[in-house]
Amino acid sequence: MEKDKQLKKLVILGSGPIGLEFASMYTQFGSHVTIIDKSPKILGKFEPEIVQQAKNDLEEDGISFLLESNLIAVSDTLNGVALTVNTPSGVKKLQADGLLVATGRKANVADLHSERTSIKTGSHGEILVNDTLETNVKNIYALGDVAGSSQFTYISLDDWRIMVNHLYGDKTRSRLNRPVFASTVFLNPAISSVGQTEAQLKEAGIPYKVLQMLTSSVPKSQVIGNPRGSYKELIDPHTHQILGTTIYAEESFETINIISIAMQNHLSAESLRDQIYTHPTMTEALNDLFAQIE
Repeated sequence: MEKDKQLKKLVILGSGPIGLEFASMYTQFGSHVTIIDKSPKILGKFEPEIVQQAKNDLEEDGISFLLESNLIAVSDTLNGVALTVNTPSGVKKLQADGLLVATGRKANVADLHSERTSIKTGSHGEILVNDTLETNVKNIYALGDVAGSSQFTYISLDDWRIMVNHLYGDKTRSRLNRPVFASTVFLNPAISSVGQTEAQLKEAGIPYKVLQMLTSSVPKSQVIGNPRGSYKELIDPHTHQILGTTIYAEESFETINIISIAMQNHLSAESLRDQIYTHPTMTEALNDLFAQIE
């Protein structure tokens, strides 16, 4: 983040959301990016067909993927780094201006020296808290990433709301009644999702109906000049309650919040289908997406 010169060649270790976001960003800067990951696929928790669309687009942008691969050696050179990668097709040697390690995050608690206290921590170093974020020591609280919450800024903010409500409010808020919330991977365009995926619904034996449409049919996507992507909606076939949504499209990070509100308030899909949206916006895609309801 502090580089003042472009990295012409960047290797990223890790194909999770952070690795992919940096890959997409640096590619748009004009860098050639190679992603290395031991997994056979990227973004395994998202809808597979939409992930494949995104991967194809990332490759079209110039990103190279070395999946099912392991980085086995790294050494500094005069101009950057030399890497040795074990791939399914054999050992490859790579030269790059830099290596970005994006293999996950853990709680930043070392400087707190919790071992000098009676505060309990978990297997990943996180501070253990109850549903109102209080530790096992009375009147000591932890929130956000260090408390093992989902690693999103907005979840840390909601943790703060829970704590303030418990300390100064009516004590009704807890982790158990956190509102429905979405997540976004900021690619080009972004992928946003909320609720369950088709695979999760199948595994749980929950009946569902699939609604899909291409982003290119949304007028605003053509105005923006980026018609990539698609929308996938999962609804209850009888009540038409929304069970899950994945949007791979421009401004998906805004549209998905409307879906979240609808799910939180148990609105039927018809509520979004019949709403009048400003034009041209990406949100008006919801008119056509939910028009498929029979």
